[in-house]
Amino acid sequence: MFPTSASPKAPQETLRGFPQPNCTQGLAATRLVTLKQYVWVFLVAGIVGVLVFLATRTDEDRVRPPAAAPDTSLVQSSQDPLTDGGPSSEPSKDQRAVVPLDVLATSPPDEGAGWRVCVLGARTNAAVRGATVTVVDSAIARELAPLGIGYDTLAGLRLRRERALEARTGADGCAQFAAPPEHAIVEARSDADWAFTVVNGVPKDRCVTLRLAADRSLLVRVVDGAGIPVGGVPVALRRKVDSQPTFTWKWTDTEGTTGLATFQHFQRRLEQGAGWHALFAFPVRDEPLVPVDALTPIEPPITLVLPDTGRVRIRVRTRDGTARDLEGVNVQLDAFERGLGGPRLWPDGPWARPHLDATGDALVSWIGLGLQIEVALVQDGEELVARSFTGPAHPGEEVLCELVLSRPFVKGRFVLRDGRAWPAATVKALAVLFPTPKEGPLLREIGVGTDGRFRMPVHEVRPVAGTRAYRFFAPHPEGGGDVLATVPLDQDVPPDGLDLGDVVLDYGELLVCGRVVDTARRPIPGATLRAHSRVVVAGEELWPLVPAAGTVRTGVDGRFALYLQQGEQPPSEELRVAASAEGFVAEVGHDVHRGERDAEIVLEQAGSLAGSLDLERGLTPDDVELTLSERSRHFVQLRSDSTFDVSELLPGIYSLEVRRRGANGRLEREPAVRVDGLLVVAGETCRDPRIQALRIASVVASLRIRIVDRASTPLPGAATSIVGLENARPALSQDDGLCWVRSETLPVDLEVSAFGYLRRRLVNVSEDREVVLDVGIPIRLRTSAKPIGSSPQYLLGVRLYSVDASGVRRSPAWGPEYTAGSASDRSHFDTHGELWLRMPSAGVYDCDVFVTVLRDRVGRGASVEVSPTPRITVHASDTEQLFELSIRQKAVDAAVERASK
Repeated sequence: MFPTSASPKAPQETLRGFPQPNCTQGLAATRLVTLKQYVWVFLVAGIVGVLVFLATRTDEDRVRPPAAAPDTSLVQSSQDPLTDGGPSSEPSKDQRAVVPLDVLATSPPDEGAGWRVCVLGARTNAAVRGATVTVVDSAIARELAPLGIGYDTLAGLRLRRERALEARTGADGCAQFAAPPEHAIVEARSDADWAFTVVNGVPKDRCVTLRLAADRSLLVRVVDGAGIPVGGVPVALRRKVDSQPTFTWKWTDTEGTTGLATFQHFQRRLEQGAGWHALFAFPVRDEPLVPVDALTPIEPPITLVLPDTGRVRIRVRTRDGTARDLEGVNVQLDAFERGLGGPRLWPDGPWARPHLDATGDALVSWIGLGLQIEVALVQDGEELVARSFTGPAHPGEEVLCELVLSRPFVKGRFVLRDGRAWPAATVKALAVLFPTPKEGPLLREIGVGTDGRFRMPVHEVRPVAGTRAYRFFAPHPEGGGDVLATVPLDQDVPPDGLDLGDVVLDYGELLVCGRVVDTARRPIPGATLRAHSRVVVAGEELWPLVPAAGTVRTGVDGRFALYLQQGEQPPSEELRVAASAEGFVAEVGHDVHRGERDAEIVLEQAGSLAGSLDLERGLTPDDVELTLSERSRHFVQLRSDSTFDVSELLPGIYSLEVRRRGANGRLEREPAVRVDGLLVVAGETCRDPRIQALRIASVVASLRIRIVDRASTPLPGAATSIVGLENARPALSQDDGLCWVRSETLPVDLEVSAFGYLRRRLVNVSEDREVVLDVGIPIRLRTSAKPIGSSPQYLLGVRLYSVDASGVRRSPAWGPEYTAGSASDRSHFDTHGELWLRMPSAGVYDCDVFVTVLRDRVGRGASVEVSPTPRITVHASDTEQLFELSIRQKAVDAAVERASK
């Protein structure tokens, strides 16, 4: 009702139009208005005075001469924070402004004044004056990648210095940043102390606190064969802590004149754990690795001798020969030491994603000689096109890999069995390749139009001499489970696509239908089913799995129906159906005839049993065997934490036996512990106190042997044997490289071996040891026989056996065939008829040639008759040795025929 303006006329104007009061009322009203008027006048005058005062102070600050520079003796001038302690290069004044903020840092900043950084000593917790603080936008990491510049390289460090904001702390240890980036990397340095943090938003108190701690660097020098420093060489620190192909790494490049690579803040790497090595940041054969740890001195630098290298240039063009339409297309490079069948060298290393420039070219400037290379173009996680080739073979050679981005595709129409179009939906597709690659194809979804038509890009390349097919999955529109169709695609796909025509996506012939019930004939929902067919191979009866469509799980009525997949050959008339459901004893073989419609599978309600072992030092879960017996014997799987849980047991009274392995690695004849009278009741879990933390003592001395390679990577499946102990089973290492060797007496001589590594003998071992194995002697076997067949599908392989001085065959080259890590899964020739291996020692080896045939969903092997047996002599050498194996194709075909009968 009353005015809020300071204008003298406002009260009169405000009262105008109201009813006129009498004189007394008018006087009172006038006095009230006059009093209010004075109050507002004073209030507004005060506000104006404050504004004038603040404006005056602001102008004073703008014209105030700069304060005296802080004491430079407290500032580390020879090192730049963003170079992690490397040599500094002073930028221009507009790039770096040293701002002493002794006054501003002591008062809270305004709401829009950014935030400040306060630097404290980690040991004293006292403010550090004169510390250099730098702030750089975190987005610079994303900006450097498209330029092909590494974050920690010399070029990357230079750009980061140019983009950084810098200030020095005042007496209170704080530095103010008026307009820092929203996401920032903040560093502080004072002499040899350093601190680091990442800020992803304005702090609530507008203050970032850093605590300085001792900093250190690591130097690596690269020289050529004559000892001359080499600049521009990418060098890395890499950490690998388990057997999986995963790494933690940091890389930079060497300076031009000194050949030095400087790894800043090495203590941050050490805080992540042990297992660090210095190496080249590009793939090479027999890569040199130098272990580094907290005791590695900064002087003298670690020295790496540069091997002979070459380059790979990748040129990507579209079908019209231009580099357009490459937005979002990335290059992925993989290297293999011995053919594509071997493991990748340093997967996803710093060299594996070369930058594709505007012209469609990418250059890998450093790569070792004699490697097999695979290049793929990837967009949105999908592989568009790939090519494999041999990398540089001579020093300085540049190999060109040209890729045409044509995006091959197939099209067609999904229809039901009666010819109706498949309804609009999505269908899943999976490539089926033979030989099967180590990294299987991904399951993809493709769109389907209302008329059933589809278009699917083809990313998978058909293996040389192998086969390719696509399997389509989708829920049937009328219910009843999933339908599946397999479509062969062995022909080449033309650039303008391939029309598959009508693809029937429906149930095939009925295999069997019925229901799953309990003993009271009540339906069991959620039961899973599998069909197996009877096959006789070489007089042996086998029951392989039949790829079936239809019911995945039974419904509430317990009913199921299994159908043959479209594109599959009908199985035999004799089938077996396996059924399982939670809480019931599984049915592993219910005999039915093909086409049977009223099969009834009865499952009995199950009980379970759970317990644990308390293993004495020197025993591992692999060193004991558990068996559970009632009417039959059950082998019990012991988990890595020594617990066990057995489900799907028929009700009854069970006995548990625990056997240990003796000094020869064999199981003892008599059990170490036997527990009788374990009552299992349907629907319940037996947790008898007698089998909880059941104590199992070790009766022989034990040695803890850890087996690693030169990169300190644990070697799982490595075998350690006691020399002279006949008919002994070797101790096998676990995923962490550890194994326990038991012996009745100490010391002992040990022999340690692993597939692909040199065998090593240890003498007079009486305490725990870590054993480092060197890579084996490289050899290459080559044959002119057809290594892969498609009709029937087969693979050609070879097994090697050691031959003693008298010419007598003794044992498999890599130890007993039952040991983990044997060559059983790595002994087949590749598509070019070549097989790369690393031998455990020099010597003479017999080569037994064989075929593995896959037919009727059954894999069978047969020996290839080669007379005389091929024999090779391997010499101790780091150079690859080539051996030609003369194998007649007729002998291979005969072996395939024998295995197929």
